Amino acid sequence: MCGIFAVIKKSEAAQLDLTRFQNAFETIAHRGKDHSGIFEHPLFLMGHKRLSIIDTSAAAHQPFFSSDKTQCIIYNGELFNYKKLRITLTETYNITFNTESDTEVLLHFLDNGGDLNALQGFWSFCYINLNTNTVLISRDRYGVKPLYFYEDTNCIAISSETHPIADYFNLKTINKNALNGYLKFTYITNNQSIYDNLQQLKPGHITSINLNSNQMHTQSYYQLPTQPATQSDLSTIKKTIQDKLEASVAKRLVADVPIGSFLSGGVDSSLVSVLAHQQKQDLECFTVKFSDYPFFDESDYAISIAKQFKINQTLITFSEAELLQTVVDYLERIDEPFADSSALAMFLLCKKVSASLKVALTGDGADELFGGYRKHKAYAFAAENKWLHRFNFLANGLQGLGAGRQSYFANKIRQLHKIIELSDKSPAEQYLFLAANGGLSANDCLKADYFQTDQSDMRRIQSHLNADHNSFLALDFEFPLLGDMLVKADRMSMLHSLELRNPFLDSDLVDYVFSIPAKYKFDAHHTKHILKMSFEHLLPKQIINRSKKGFEVPLQAWLTGPLRDIVVEKWCNKQFIEDQGIFHWQKVEALIKDASSRNSNTSVYNLWSLIVFNAWYKRRIMI
Repeated sequence: MCGIFAVIKKSEAAQLDLTRFQNAFETIAHRGKDHSGIFEHPLFLMGHKRLSIIDTSAAAHQPFFSSDKTQCIIYNGELFNYKKLRITLTETYNITFNTESDTEVLLHFLDNGGDLNALQGFWSFCYINLNTNTVLISRDRYGVKPLYFYEDTNCIAISSETHPIADYFNLKTINKNALNGYLKFTYITNNQSIYDNLQQLKPGHITSINLNSNQMHTQSYYQLPTQPATQSDLSTIKKTIQDKLEASVAKRLVADVPIGSFLSGGVDSSLVSVLAHQQKQDLECFTVKFSDYPFFDESDYAISIAKQFKINQTLITFSEAELLQTVVDYLERIDEPFADSSALAMFLLCKKVSASLKVALTGDGADELFGGYRKHKAYAFAAENKWLHRFNFLANGLQGLGAGRQSYFANKIRQLHKIIELSDKSPAEQYLFLAANGGLSANDCLKADYFQTDQSDMRRIQSHLNADHNSFLALDFEFPLLGDMLVKADRMSMLHSLELRNPFLDSDLVDYVFSIPAKYKFDAHHTKHILKMSFEHLLPKQIINRSKKGFEVPLQAWLTGPLRDIVVEKWCNKQFIEDQGIFHWQKVEALIKDASSRNSNTSVYNLWSLIVFNAWYKRRIMI
């Protein structure tokens, strides 16, 4: 697990600036504190920040070279089947290995034309072969690891985050489509970045570049299965899911450093922690306790799991003072605008865990794979009860009762309002409505110069969504998983040099689950139905049957209370908004007022999106 950065010449006229490269490279020092390496070549500059997990010796440091120095690689990720690949490479090509690292295995694998579908794990890498003057750049199947890509007339650049590229090339122009999407979703969609001309390589893709001709070719090496396979009997499906998840957890216990797990008390993290503990008795699990905010606290469930299975547990209690300070730290350190408020708790959790570990397992990906969100039930319920649109007149009335996430009652009103509003939309509109989750309407707040009417997100949804609810889950892999959940996990963990591994995103498991008819996963009454049935023999009923609860924080209480002067007044005051010239002050002022009201519903989260963007804008654009 690491940070990578490379600048590659496209033309003879291009000048590579080592000093500027070094300075830009340091902006991702947090991604790997064990070693920093830069290689300077007439054609390119390559940098690697290392978090040592497999083969922690100096021999495995990067940039990593073949023994004859004709090949070089920088690599961010882990290959869990690298030992098997090493045996195959040795037997087939008579290769002598000089390290115990997966990096060396990957280099020889690429040198011998290996099929990326044979790799089990997650990655982003840049491989250069000086014998052929070719470059290979790739990203893992689901986008667990980021890989930003930039190109101008003279150079190509790749990086794990936006900062190195933005600093080296002095990028200052906002991607207006990305900004509009961010305000709608709270995260950036469609593999874009907040900067113009800087994007991410799509998951499951590889790009080859010929440095002699400057020809570039990008192709897909992996796609989610789109058609369910022949239906198996229920007992076979359950047993197969059990076997594949157990195998996935086992793969992710491969490391030369201690490994722990996050345990929230939900189905996903409980399964991962229990299965990991069965194979690794000294596993340490970490649980968050919100002692001052009982509505957001679910630690009792996690404590019961740890006690029942005798798992070593560290209980992390977040004080309000720590959480409030985290807001300030978060706004000073994020790579690009990202306004999922649960990132604040994740930021502090990763900070605490990284003090004792380098690797932790998580339950990320299970909701998108098995249909675990409330929106999945809402989508199925709306499809089965189209008559609900007749009660649209109730929607505004429900708003007046105080909808929001700040309490159980307010949350139920919010959900009821949402399901009534949902029922009067087309399937594609329903997906977009649920994915945006009440996001900010860009045409209401952005000035004309910044407002975009791009419909690419809707076109993607319309082209992929069909009557099979598996298509809804496939879209979740493109939207919330890729743009939100994996970004949150990667950025928050790597800000503290912590690697997170997600067993639910093992390709063997994912491919199999997508071959199962959607009726086994979610309907109007159930979420993650087949996953829960598969492990009901293992987990207690109170965990299996409990309602979904997100990793949320009391954002409204903070932004209308102790953080109002520090955050709201600083980043959303009239002078700043008018000097910035992107938003209408009257709209921002109305949003601040609404966020403070009893009926705020989503307004406080929309306000948070503005605050996060403005804090980033001040640091990166106005300097």
